[in-house]
Order: sequence, then structure tokens, then C-alpha cells
Amino acid sequence: MDDLLREFVGETLDMMESVAGDLVVWEADPTDRSGLDRIFRTVHTVKGSSSFFDLPRITAVAHAAEELLDALRARRSVPAAPAVAAILEAFERIRQLTVAIAADGAEPEGDDAALIGQILSNLRGGLALAAGERGVEEQPAIPGAHDQVGPVTVVPQNWRSVRLPVALLDQLMNGVSDLVLGRNEVAAQLRAAGIDPAELSAFERLSTTLAQVRAAVGQMRMVPLRQLFAPLPRLVRQLSSELGKDVRLEIEGGEVEIDREVAESLRDPIVHVLRNAIDHGIESSERRIAAGKPAQGTLRVSARQAHNRILIALEDDGGGLPLESLVSRAIADGHVAEDEAPKLTPDRIAEFVFLPGVSTAAAVTGVSGRGVGMDVVKANIEKLGGQTHVRNRPGAGVTVEFDVPMTLTIISALAVDAGGQSFAIPRSVVLEVLLASSDAVQRQSAGGAGLLRVRGRMLPLLVLEELLGLSKTGEEADRAIILCRVGGNATVAIDVPDVRDHEELVIKPLPPLLLTLGIYSGMSLPDSGQPMLVLDVDAIAAGSILSDQGEEIPAASMAERDSELWLTCTVHHDDRCLAVPMTWIERLHDLPVAALSRIGERHVAMIDGQLVPMVVTGAIPEQGTIRVVRIGDGVRRLAIPIVDVGQMLPLDVEIPAEDALLPLIGLAQHDGAIIQLLDAPALLAETERAWPRREKGVTV
Repeated sequence: MDDLLREFVGETLDMMESVAGDLVVWEADPTDRSGLDRIFRTVHTVKGSSSFFDLPRITAVAHAAEELLDALRARRSVPAAPAVAAILEAFERIRQLTVAIAADGAEPEGDDAALIGQILSNLRGGLALAAGERGVEEQPAIPGAHDQVGPVTVVPQNWRSVRLPVALLDQLMNGVSDLVLGRNEVAAQLRAAGIDPAELSAFERLSTTLAQVRAAVGQMRMVPLRQLFAPLPRLVRQLSSELGKDVRLEIEGGEVEIDREVAESLRDPIVHVLRNAIDHGIESSERRIAAGKPAQGTLRVSARQAHNRILIALEDDGGGLPLESLVSRAIADGHVAEDEAPKLTPDRIAEFVFLPGVSTAAAVTGVSGRGVGMDVVKANIEKLGGQTHVRNRPGAGVTVEFDVPMTLTIISALAVDAGGQSFAIPRSVVLEVLLASSDAVQRQSAGGAGLLRVRGRMLPLLVLEELLGLSKTGEEADRAIILCRVGGNATVAIDVPDVRDHEELVIKPLPPLLLTLGIYSGMSLPDSGQPMLVLDVDAIAAGSILSDQGEEIPAASMAERDSELWLTCTVHHDDRCLAVPMTWIERLHDLPVAALSRIGERHVAMIDGQLVPMVVTGAIPEQGTIRVVRIGDGVRRLAIPIVDVGQMLPLDVEIPAEDALLPLIGLAQHDGAIIQLLDAPALLAETERAWPRREKGVTV
């Protein structure tokens, strides 16, 4: 393939990716003129370029699509659903032909007459309908499947892209990390010579430039999620047609950016969940009407960023999960004992969809129903350092959520010290950090195996130095216990000498010798300049599940496994016990009353130089200090005044509750006390409506 043709292939594939989001938006709203214009310009450019390179198949398909799009732009044709489907099919055909050229260096042989005929049929029908509405006659100039297309002016692009191998970007990232390490070594040598590096302007410029380059290289790996979501409308349309169902797809958050490698790994899990939702989640139109629902089912795919995590929700409005069937199948397959079933909460039962061999389908079909897949979906998400959650709404649908890191090259981690060395534990697996001297923990043993009882729950206990073959150091009372989630639902406790700090780490591949050990997942070069190994907690737990005598460590039953962690607080106005989900808590603050202000019926607090909305449920003292808990999702935040902080507890909703002064998702009980569980997302949404975001002013 010559250089010009290679450049055509690269630019065409880039344009197909770039226009994917516009196609999704236009399919949802065919009257969107701005998106239609961009789609037209893309196909016009492809037609002209392919004609120059004498690629008749691409040229003919692009020409036919251009005619239909031009009629729609001029409002000479009506954007009916079949016309939209034909345009989507045309773009997919262009992409397939371009990929084939990239592989073979030439356009493959074939006949696109059927597709072109479909496009032109929609053009004729749309023109006739539009003409009938205006009372005039119109005849289109229709190209044939192999018509020669005359010279055209290629619309200039206001962007330029370069296609690079991901391996080259990885190499560049590794080089930048090595430069950071070299900078740190130079800084250490300067300090040893009695020179403060901060006083050297050239060194400061070097540090600033390195930080900018490091961020830029990471950004080069990012792609918008609309590229991942682009094929989904066609998938939903085809599958719903095959199954005789009426389903529409809504997509939000396509502008959110994610690492390309993470995006590729998400493709199969998302497709699998959507196929399941269409096949045996969303009911037939007849059943939906009988249940008082709209005849058309709805699938919703949404994404948002929370700090350095990406949250993707796949939601349907079908009948929900058959919980009784899930329990029966889990018992039959030995995943749960029959006498434990009555203890299981609905939320815990819903998680059974991720167990091997468990299916919600009434019958096996060509699409799903064999119980193979959702366990693989969960495993693939966990390989990314992510988590899966399912929320069931009986009779109203199911939401499957993926919580994944924004990038695999940079992770948030806890730095721990052992044996004079530093190690990292990914923050995504950390549930809680406790002092070994805390009254909440009690050490026990069983057959030589280490066990830890935490608030009545028995957990396997692993000592970091023993795992690494190092000598145990430090006073027992000064050590820390890190509770980590492993295998999706289980929990393990790791005893470490010290927890140093949170770190944002650039991950590098392991040398082959360390890779064979099976206890590390990567390494990093933090700004301290000292190499840090990242622990693979799942692999460590799997390899340490048996004691030296071969006795299995007692594990929590399915009914006792982790619930969501909540921080209990005494709220300010009536000493009631409120629990806030730990995943939404950003920080606790002790603020002077002077930092609070009232604007009409609303309150704000000055926190770290920013105005943060405050939800006040009672009287505020006139002087002194007040403690607040700050919650947020990475974009919105608010503060809640409290009297005191209680415990971190794993709690489940035991009964629903009506919203009181604060929105609640339900009630739980602990040690005889009733605990109100805060609905953090709902409270953030209410606050945002009261304090709409602006570029300057109150931060919500």
C-alpha cells in the first residue's frame, strides 16, 4: 500500500470514529440539523477522496448516501426511520471496506447494489412524501451502483489526526517516567551538595515541563466514550427486530473520556448486558401494555466521571429480575445453602446474576439463557480494577453498573511500607483502614490460619511481611489493618506495618522475573524516585486461602458478605442517627461558624477557598466551630452539619422509608438503634437544582 492510500485509510477511519457520536444523536433525533450537516460533510469528503483513489465501491455507497442526506438537509425528503437505518448501514459498509483496504491494500470485490437500492428507495419514498405535502413533483438525480462520479471539492477538515501504535505511546509514557526518576535523582544529588533545587529556576522549569508532558502523554491515550457507544444503536435495532420487540436506546455521557485500552475491554461486557436486557429483560409490547407500561421498551446507557473513575450505567425498564428463580438456581448449583436463603436481602439475591451457571432466562435462545456470560462480564471488569453492581426494581427494570478506572496507566493507590520498602495497594479494592489496636478488631486463629473478627464478621488475615518473605517489624499496636475486596464479594484483611499516603501512580509493566511471582500486578516510579511494586491483592488472596496444614480458612456465608459501607453520624438538629455512604464522602471538616453564610433560605460554607452549598436541618450555633461531612461525586458537592461521627458499618436497607428532611433510601438497624440511610445522589441532585452550577460562584 502506498503512502497516499495509507493516509486515506487512516483519515477515513478517523472520520468514521469522529462522526459516530453524530450518528447516534441523529438517529435519536433525525431533525437535528447541526448533526446532519456534519454527517453530510463527512460522507461528501469520503466520496471525493475515494473517487481520487479509484475505489468504486466506497464511492458508490458514499454517493448514494450523500444524495439522501442532501435531500434531508434541503428538506426535500422526510427523515423516516428506514432512511436513518439506511444511512447508518452505509457508514458501516464504508468502514468495513476501509478496514479491508487496510488489511489487503486494495478494495475487496463485491456488490453493494442491494444497499444502494435500499438507500435510493428511501430517497424516492421521502421525496414523494415531501412532494405530496407541498403539492409538487420532484425527481431525484439517482446514481447507479457503478456510476462514475465527477470531480468534487473535498471539504477541508479543521483538524488533523495521526495514527500511532499504542505500544509507541506506552514507550513514550515509560520514557517520561524515567525522566521523572532522573529528575528526582538530580534533585537528591543537589541537596546532598547543599543546594536547594527549588532555588534553581532552570530546575523548576524542567519539573514543570515534565509534569505537563506526563499529563499530555496520558491524555493522548484518551478517547471519548461515544466511539464505544456508536455501534450500540445498530445492535439494539437488529436484535430487537430479530426478537420481535420494540426497543429504543438512549445514550448519555458520550463526551466522557476514557483510556483507549479500558474502552476496548468494556466493549464485550456492555454488549452482553444489552443483549440480555433485550432478550429476557424487556417484555413484549403486549405484556408491557397489559402491565400498564408504554408498548416501546427503553434501554438507557449513561456514563459520568467521578474523580479518576468512570461510572457506566446500563438500565432497562423491563420486568426486573426473578429473585425466586435466582435463589433456586443458586441453591441447586451449590452457591448458597438452603437454610441461608431466608436471610438473604433482595440486593444480595440480585448479585446472583454474576454467579457461574445462573441465568434469568426462561428458556435457552440463540442470544442468551445458558448462564454463561455474566460471570465473565464481572471477571473482565474486575481485571480492569473495576467493580460491578446490579440494582433490581421489581416490575420496573434492572440497572447494571460498571465502576472502572479512567486509565490503566495511572491508578489511585495506598502506599504501604514493609521491610524498608514501599508497596502499593490499588484504592479500588480497599474497603476500610483500621488501626490494629482498635477495639473493633480481634485476632483469632483456626488450625494455624490467621483470622480477624471485625465487628462480629470473621475474615481471613494476611500479614504483608509474611507474604513477601520479609521480617516483621514495628510494634503491634502501631500497625494497620487494610480490609480489601477480593473475588468480587469476599473480603480479606491485610496486616501492614504502616500506611503512608494516597498516591497517583503511573503503572509500568513488570520485569519477567517479578511477573512469575504472581503477587504483583505492576510497578511504578512515584515522584519520590523510589520504585514501588503494586500488589495484586486478588492473586495474593487466592494463593493464601489455605493454611499451612491445608485447612480452609472459614469464610463469611453468602448472607454475611459485604454490604455497602456507611459512616454513621449524629445530625445536628435532633440527635437522630444518619448513615452516609462511604463512597460519596469526600472529607470531614471542623469549620468556624464565621465560615458559614445564609442567603435567603439557603446556606453556604467556605471550604478550602470554595463556596460549598450546605444542607442545614436545624439551628446553627452563633459562635465556635461546627463539624460538617462533605459529600460529592467529583462534579457536585455539598456539606451536611453533624454533631459527631459514629462508626463505619456494613448496612443493608431493611425497610423503605419516606423522605424526611433529607432524602432517604431506607432504614437499617444496628445494636437496637434505627439508622436512616441517606440517599446521597438524590440530595446532590436536589442541591444542584437549588444552586445551579456556574463557571464562577458556588461550587456544586
